[in-house]
Amino acid sequence: MYRTRVTAVNGSKAQAGGHWLNIIGNKNVVVGDFVWTDGRCIYGNIQAGGEAAPIISSEPYVPLLMWDGTRAVYHKAQIKQFAKGQRYELMASHGSSFAFADGKVLDLYLDGYGNKYVLNGGEYWFHDWGSGGPYETLKGQPGIIKNGHMEQSIDLSKYSSYSYDYARGESEIIKTPLSGKAEAIDEIYWNCCVLTNGWYESESSYFYLLDCYAQGCHIDAINWRPGYGEADDGYFVDFTSYMWVMVTPEIVKPLWAETIRDVDDDDYNERSHRSVFADEFVLPLPDGYYIKGTKTLPEQDYWFDRLPGKLYSPQGKLICEADFRVDKPIRLGYVKRGAWLLSEGEELFRIKGGKKELLSDGIHNSRLHIMKNRVKWTKGDE
Repeated sequence: MYRTRVTAVNGSKAQAGGHWLNIIGNKNVVVGDFVWTDGRCIYGNIQAGGEAAPIISSEPYVPLLMWDGTRAVYHKAQIKQFAKGQRYELMASHGSSFAFADGKVLDLYLDGYGNKYVLNGGEYWFHDWGSGGPYETLKGQPGIIKNGHMEQSIDLSKYSSYSYDYARGESEIIKTPLSGKAEAIDEIYWNCCVLTNGWYESESSYFYLLDCYAQGCHIDAINWRPGYGEADDGYFVDFTSYMWVMVTPEIVKPLWAETIRDVDDDDYNERSHRSVFADEFVLPLPDGYYIKGTKTLPEQDYWFDRLPGKLYSPQGKLICEADFRVDKPIRLGYVKRGAWLLSEGEELFRIKGGKKELLSDGIHNSRLHIMKNRVKWTKGDE
C-alpha cells in the first residue's frame, strides 16, 4: 500500500500516478485527495477522526538504513540492527522493495510500479566582476533522474534573479554618514542559486527549496575615481544577501531573506537586515504531509534556517507544533493511531501525543514507509 494524489475522477474510478484505479470503500474521492492504493484499487473508509488510512492495530515494521550501512528496523518504539552492508547516501522503500542512491542526491522515491526517482542537487553561479566580464558556472546536474536516466533537468538560472533583485534593493537602502552628501555606487559581484533541499514524486507532486544568495557592495564616496578604486573620503559596505525560495507545481515563492553587512570602519557599524516575504505559508512534504509555517523577525540564533510551524497529516490532523530546520529533509511515516515517525536530516524521532522523542541520529532514509516483508531487508539482500 502507498499514498498517491488523485488527478481525475470519473464515477467509480480515479486517476492517480498516471493510472485509472477502482474506488473501493465509502470515502468520497475528489481531485487533489491523497489516497491509499495497491496500484489497482483506492481504499478508504471514513473512520472516527476522519482518518482514511488502513487500520493498524500494532506498530508495523519500518526499514532503516544507518549511516554506516547497517540495516535496521523500527518496531514498537525501538530500533533493532541487523546485517551491515554497503554505505549509501539514501534509501527508500515501497512495499517489500527498496532502492539506494549515491552522489549529490537530495531525495529518492520508489513508486508502486518499481520506478526509481532521484532528485539531484546542483548550483548555478553568475559572476560579474574582474577583467573577464560576466560569465556563468553550473555545478552538478540538477534534475530528476528516473531509473538511471535524466528525465528532467532543472534550470536554476531562471531563479537566480530573486537573490540578485533582492541584493540590489538591499544595497540601495544602506545608509552611511555620507549618504546624500557623496556619490553612491552599488555593485553586485555575483549571485548564486543552489538546489539545497526538496523531494519529487511526480510531475504534479514535488517541492524544491532554493538557497539563493548574492554578494555586492555599497560605496558612498567623495571624488570617486572608479579606475583606481579611490576617493578623497568614503565608506565601503560589503554585504551578502541570502534568500530561501520555494518551488512547487503551483507556485514559485520567496519565503524570507537576510543580509549580512561588513564595514571597513571601526567607527561605523551597520546591522544585518532581515525580510519576510511569506509570514504564513504551507510547506509541502512527501506522502501528503505538510507544515503550516509562521515566520517572524525575532533576534535569535539560526534564524535563517528555522521555521516555527504546525505539522499536519494528509488528512489534516495536527501531529505536533515545533521549530523545524528547512535546510534539512523532513520525512514522515504513519505507524499507528496517534503515532508517527519523523526524520529531520539524519535524526529520527517518534511523535506521540504531540511530543518528539529522539530515537537515532544516524539514519539515511529518504522515506519512512512500512515494509510488508522485512526478511530480505534484514538479511542484507540487494
